[in-house]
Amino acid sequence: MAHPQIEHQRYERAVCSRMAWLSLFLILGFTGISVRLYWLQVRMHEQLTADAARLRQDRIVLPALRGSIWDSAGELLAQDRTLTEIYGDKKHLEDPRVVLPYLAKMLGMPKAEIKARMTDEQVVATYREHVAKSIAPKLKMEPKDVLKVLMPGDSKSPTLINGLEKEDAESWRALLKDDFITGIYPRPYVRRFNPAGDRLAHVLGTVNRDKQAGADGVEKLVNSTLKGADGFEWVERDSKKKRELPGFAGEVREPRHGKGVVLTIDMHLQQQLEDILLRAYQTHHPRKVQAVLVDPMSGSILAMASQPLEQTNKEGNIERRNMAVTDLYEPGSTMKILTLTAGLDLGKVQLGSTFDCSPNKGDCYEEMGGKIRLKDDETNGRLTVKNILAHSSNIGAYKVAKTVTEEHFYEYIKRFGFGSKTALSLPREQTGTVRPVDKWSGTSLSRMAMGYEVSVTPLQMAMAVSTIANKGVLMQPRLVDRIVAADGRSSEVQPPVAVRQVCSAHTAACMTEAMEAVVTEGTGKQAAIEGVRVAGKTGTAQRCDPETKRYPPGHYVVSFVGFAPADNPKVACVIVMDDPQTEDRKQLYGGKLAAPVFAEVVKKTLDYIAVAPEHAMKISYVPEGDLK
Repeated sequence: MAHPQIEHQRYERAVCSRMAWLSLFLILGFTGISVRLYWLQVRMHEQLTADAARLRQDRIVLPALRGSIWDSAGELLAQDRTLTEIYGDKKHLEDPRVVLPYLAKMLGMPKAEIKARMTDEQVVATYREHVAKSIAPKLKMEPKDVLKVLMPGDSKSPTLINGLEKEDAESWRALLKDDFITGIYPRPYVRRFNPAGDRLAHVLGTVNRDKQAGADGVEKLVNSTLKGADGFEWVERDSKKKRELPGFAGEVREPRHGKGVVLTIDMHLQQQLEDILLRAYQTHHPRKVQAVLVDPMSGSILAMASQPLEQTNKEGNIERRNMAVTDLYEPGSTMKILTLTAGLDLGKVQLGSTFDCSPNKGDCYEEMGGKIRLKDDETNGRLTVKNILAHSSNIGAYKVAKTVTEEHFYEYIKRFGFGSKTALSLPREQTGTVRPVDKWSGTSLSRMAMGYEVSVTPLQMAMAVSTIANKGVLMQPRLVDRIVAADGRSSEVQPPVAVRQVCSAHTAACMTEAMEAVVTEGTGKQAAIEGVRVAGKTGTAQRCDPETKRYPPGHYVVSFVGFAPADNPKVACVIVMDDPQTEDRKQLYGGKLAAPVFAEVVKKTLDYIAVAPEHAMKISYVPEGDLK
């Protein structure tokens, strides 16, 4: 048996060993805790602070107002307006810590006294009744009905009233302040308004509010200019981020509102054009009718309209599209303007040059064993180039085209802008169809000379005829006249841009003379305007069925293009009717249906310019020399 002293020494050593290990454990533990605290409090301070802020704070977007849109005379066409809605925060209204200070102010009692007299439930119920009684008259409701809306239940924040204008919103803010109300808050929101209504709707387009971006038309074309930049405000919420905590003063950055845009469109002319097209649509019942009104010297679009306002797209959905830039048609005899311009400009023909336009087989003119087969509406003998245009001879146009090589003919079609989008760049604008020469058949020249095997938009045709009016210079179409700063104190003019010199000024003058003959003695007599020299060209093309790709008999696209006054052009215009209906088939011609519409549009436009010249053609471009 071991000696007691030895046993005692062993016990002491064991205790000391355990104490040493315990001390080492405690030292290591406290060292680890210290290191961890250092790491969290010092090294991770910024990151953890940011994480905590992200958990308790929200960044609320303060939306920027889109810039407004005006017409050339200052009429407001589109504008963002800030409206206000009033909503209730049920979480705030059922939290005694939130409502107690306001109840104390309302009763004029210390908070401690209220807490001594009332339970939390009584505080909340008393305050909620006060809120309901205060706001019920402005909501035109009974207090008991308001109370039902504000009673706890679901966690939704009910909207009590919306669409408040500035004065009404300020009235609500004053009430909430004066009656010591919390839990009922104003909240601004933005809506896009179009004071013009349906007028110009297809040109203005729409705004996708979810994406804060223009979805179509001008709204999309100049979206980057109109949209501005959103601001933000930081607010603090509870740990579950379900309710906003009052009294937090976070960072606020005000939004930068978008710039405004002034269009070249004149709404007086736009209204006139839309009214005239509507009557034509109701009278002749075409599938659609389109028109573009242009200042030929600057390329400014003064009006652009189409009927019907709503169309069915390929998917069978109803939409509004700007058919003047999205829909194509074969131009028919209006294409003869380009055919004769090519021959005159290349020196292959002159206005007085004559061609035998007589049929050579029955009532038709045939070549290539009948593969080329042309027929005029009236039997002609020899015609000058001028009269070929005036009487719209298909045979004569083909013979003029034959004096020009296919490559040169194709070049002039492209120089006039066909087969390419205009620089206007409106959404969904079409390029048109112009096949390269190596894709032509042996009959293509004869077809294209009189406006088949090529498709264009009404806007392209309007710019092409404007080229003749503008001494052979093709201008970019202008829809935006100037950009206005958000504060309205400055503006930036978008100047007219010349694309190229398509033909010489002399050729343009010759074509103007020939186009005047169309109106004075040819197929376009119904486009005449008393006291005004009018230059124009009729167009009548068999309508190609887009599904069968065939030309069913009795269906036509009729049109008229021109400008006036011929000696000092102020306005160019194109009218296109797709498949009009009439009891007398002899009336299915551009000179019978489209020319009178052209005359009415142009006469009223010139009358308006004469009365209010400052409202139209604010900027004119006069080319200096020939542009290459």
